[in-house]
Amino acid sequence: MVKQILTLSALFLSLFATSAFAEGPAWNALNPQQKSALAPIAADWESVSPEQKQKLMNAAERYPTMKPDEQQRFQGRLKNWATMTPDDRQKAREKYREFNKLPPEKKKEAKEKWANDQQKQ
Repeated sequence: MVKQILTLSALFLSLFATSAFAEGPAWNALNPQQKSALAPIAADWESVSPEQKQKLMNAAERYPTMKPDEQQRFQGRLKNWATMTPDDRQKAREKYREFNKLPPEKKKEAKEKWANDQQKQ
């Protein structure tokens, strides 16, 4: 479960990694299931890179098979990312890069601390 959370976090952290004008499928080209899963970022869809759009569309396809709590986390993280300022997004990306540089034992420790903090909320 922690691995899934980190995978989703990585996806969200990379969501707006580029500021170049994006191409790829327009919002209107998404199917209703994808639109429902990705609704929190509908307003930002056109600024997402083609690669990021593909990753998000793949995640949206898996959305119906997620457990209800996973669906809630997925949409909550999309909402949080969409409301972050560009500066906050950059800080989140930097923290993620720093996390990836940690040795395995430190990563495990950080994951456990994060999981404990999430349970308290």
